[in-house]
Order: sequence, then structure tokens, then C-alpha cells
Amino acid sequence: MAKYDDVKKWYLDAAAAYDRDDAAPNGALKRLRETGARRFAELDFPTTKHEDWKYTSVKPATERRFAWRAPGERSDLPDAAKEAFFEEDQYRIVFVDGAYVPDASTPALEKDGAYVARLKTAIVERPEAVERALFDFEEEENVFAALGAAFASDGAFVHLPKNAALERPVHVVHYVEAEDEPFLAPTLLVVAEENSSATIVESYVGADGKPYLVGANARFAAAAGARVTHVKIQKEGDAAIHLWAGRAKTAKDATFETFLASFGGKLARNDAVVRAEEPGGFARVNGVVALDGERHVDNRVLLDHAAPRCESSQLFRAALNGNSRNVFNGKVLVRPDSQKIDAFQQNDSLLLSDTARSDSKPQLEIFADDVKCSHGATTGQLDKEALFYLRSRGVGAAQAKRVLVDAFTANAVADLKLASVRERIEKLAARSASR
Repeated sequence: MAKYDDVKKWYLDAAAAYDRDDAAPNGALKRLRETGARRFAELDFPTTKHEDWKYTSVKPATERRFAWRAPGERSDLPDAAKEAFFEEDQYRIVFVDGAYVPDASTPALEKDGAYVARLKTAIVERPEAVERALFDFEEEENVFAALGAAFASDGAFVHLPKNAALERPVHVVHYVEAEDEPFLAPTLLVVAEENSSATIVESYVGADGKPYLVGANARFAAAAGARVTHVKIQKEGDAAIHLWAGRAKTAKDATFETFLASFGGKLARNDAVVRAEEPGGFARVNGVVALDGERHVDNRVLLDHAAPRCESSQLFRAALNGNSRNVFNGKVLVRPDSQKIDAFQQNDSLLLSDTARSDSKPQLEIFADDVKCSHGATTGQLDKEALFYLRSRGVGAAQAKRVLVDAFTANAVADLKLASVRERIEKLAARSASR
């Protein structure tokens, strides 16, 4: 990987300089950065010869040197950032170009033991809880996740004690103005103790024509009986590079759901791994992709069944226009002795132009014999009869197309209980794919 050595050196030197310049590094964050930098140095940038990156080139992420800037605070909130907000009452944590915006954010919450705060505050007020969350997962095998860890400095932290239930969703907003082609490395940590519940929404928004790199990490731990719902809405510009790594694990009878909605980016990749560590867990990883222009989105999902009597579901729907490209690489792994697993996986793509492309790779890897596992993938075009039906009843061509795209993508978010967030995803899907 000699051709990438100068790129790696660039980021390793920047990470080392940041560590030297950080006047008051927290012990846990310093350790995380050191671990991330070490892993980043050890791992290679993937090429299309790597099976997990067969359909996605990382060249957009390595062809320029994105500038790292230590995040601080700012008082102003661009009007464009507000388009990420939704109607439900919420705990909001807002960042612009990686800088925390206190005037637009909800103050740190401590209620009945529940705790919600920006990461920089949490590592001072709850250092032990943050440290457990940071190091409760295996070492990272994704080079971009390791890069994000090497620069970890801020983000959001949610801790739910036993039996706690957050009444309002937590909304973490990242808006990027990208005037100096920045590199951003936000971190989201969610720890849900026994029988607790919460909904977390991540929003990433940026304008067209603004090159920048996001290397984001999210970690979720759901203890016995806990229920965690996560929603990620990524609506970034046509020059943005967005690389997100989400890791979750479930204990006995816990539920983890994530809905990944992707609408933009020169290159966007979601790398989601959910591991059922104890019996009775349920995991849902659903996704909506709606693209136009030259946008490229890659979803890689691994549902790892390491305990018996667990269920999982994956449903990804992609609607593609222009020269856009969708990649889905989904895998269900059933480990030895993990009997009575019920796993479903489906990926469907709708091509709205002659030049759009979708590559799908559904996988089952099963080492147990008492399981019910299924997978499938379809790619096709709009139903001409359905279009004709709508047109014959006075619906215009563009509106008819949007109605059909909306109907196609809606199933992937039908189980999302936040009504305004679900409706926003559906509208963004119809608008993005039917231009």
C-alpha cells in the first residue's frame, strides 16, 4: 500500500500534533486516540480487491488532505442547519464544523439517573462511565473508524440507568459549512442499562460543492431488557465524504434498532455491526437510500448471532436517479450452538434512470442447524402500469414518480415511531430520487 503511505503519515502526524497541543486531555480520550492511531497505522486503506470494498473506491477519501481543526465552541447557528431539526420535543446537541453550539443545544441532562451531554462535558462529569463505553468493544478492523478514533474529541454521550426511559428523543446534529475542507471525527456513545429505553437521532447536513471528510464512530450497548432505537439521517453535499462506523451489542432480551437514511455525498459509507451476545435479543437494521447526480452510497451490515434464540431483520430500499450508485453488502452470521435463530434480510433497488447502478451482495454464514434464515435482493424499474394508472387520473408525471418512490421506500421506515422523522425521511427519499 505504498501509494497511501504519504496519506497515512499526514494523518498520523496531525493526530500526534493534536495530542501534543491538547492542553487538558482526558485520560480515556487520550488512550482512545493512542489506540486509534496505532490501529490506523497497522491497517491498510482498502482497495476494490478487498471483498468488503469490491464496489467502492476509497480514492475520494485519500486524494486530498483534509484539514484537522481542534473543535471548540461557537455561538452562531447557520439557518441551513435548522433544516435538520424535527418537530418532536427533543434533547438537542448541535455541532457546526465540529464546534459545539451551546445556544442551539439543550443543557446537559441529569434526571432520575439518566444522563445526556456532549462528550467533552461527560468525560469530566462521568469519566468512569465514558471510559467503560469507549473500551467495551473489540479493536477496530475498519481503517476509517480507527482514523476517527485517533482524533476523537467531542460528540454525544447518553447513559440510561436501570429502568430509565427517556421521554424525549436525543437529537445530535452535525452541520458542515466546510470553508476550509475540514476533517471531522464525532463520537456517539450510548449505554442503556437493564430495562431502559431511549431513541437517538443523528443528523448530518452539508451543502453541495463543499469538500470535507467525516469519520464518525457510534457505539451502543444494550443491557438485559433494554430497548435502543437509533436513526441516522445523512443529507450531505455532492463533494462530501462520509464514513460512519456503528457498533452495537445486545444482552439478554434486549432490542436494538437502527434506521440508516442516506441521501447524499460524493462517497458515503455506513459500516454497521450488531452482535447478539446473549439469548433473546432482537436487532433491526433498516435503510433508505435515495440518490441523484453522481452520488455514491455503500451500506455494509453484519448481524452477528453469538447466542441462541435471537431474531434479526434487515430491509434496505434504494431509489436511484442520474448516475448515482448504491452498494449493499449485508451479512447474517450464525455462530456454532446459536440455535433457533430467526433472521431476515432483503435489499431492493429501484433504477430511475438508464445510468444509475446498484450492486447487492446479501450473505448468510450459518454454523448451526436449527435456524430460520432468509435473504434476497431485487433490482428493477418503475412499474409502467402503475405510472399509467396515476397519469390517467390526472397526476402529473413528476408527481406520479414521487408517489411511487415514496411507496417503495416507505416500508423500510414503517416501524419508526417518531412520526415527523419518518415523514421527513419519506419526503427526502421521494424528492432526491425523482428529480
